[in-house]
Amino acid sequence: MLEVLPSGGATALAERPASSGEDEFALDVRVVVAYAYNPKTDADSGRDYADAALAIAKRGIPPVTHGWLSAVASEMYATGRDELTCRRLLDSAARHLEAADASEPWAGIGVFNAEKLSAYVGGDLMRLGRYSEAQQHLHNALDMLDESLLKHRCTAYVDLAEAYAASNQVDEATRHAKSALEIVGGTRHATSLQRIEKLYRSVRAIDQNAGRQLGEMLIEIGATW
Repeated sequence: MLEVLPSGGATALAERPASSGEDEFALDVRVVVAYAYNPKTDADSGRDYADAALAIAKRGIPPVTHGWLSAVASEMYATGRDELTCRRLLDSAARHLEAADASEPWAGIGVFNAEKLSAYVGGDLMRLGRYSEAQQHLHNALDMLDESLLKHRCTAYVDLAEAYAASNQVDEATRHAKSALEIVGGTRHATSLQRIEKLYRSVRAIDQNAGRQLGEMLIEIGATW
């Protein structure tokens, strides 16, 4: 697992000259985003990495990659409950996505399209405490996201489960957490599993029966790893 970048590491990556080459640029993007999502990264550092990603974007990159970096940064600011900056970044992501050309190179991870942006909006709203709005956006995203995008769908299911759990709707939270676990059983995505384990404790505190169902599935998944 990644450790936290040394002090100044994000800035150094952000300031690497554009002439370093496309391969190094793509690596810089992935490195900064990976550190932003590292479970060991606190909220303040997450925003620093997000800002570093946006600084990389200023080198002059294809709109779809710039849009994705804006969406990643929005999540970091949503985690810190900075709604104004979060919404500004989501608007930026939407504008860049509209300007994107499908033939342009993509330096991100997975895909970034309108469906994935909707999932980012839902996840951000969940982190901002706007649970009802989050649920609507995440349901819409899951209706649209391609079935093959397992990691993206898993993240959306976990966000949705957390939005329901925060609203004390444990049956819905458990149902969507189970959908996420079905995917995790195949992808072995550790971060999603950690989030579901934390969610399980929240659900169990509200409803022991729902918590037991989720706990049994967690045990089954753990036994196959």
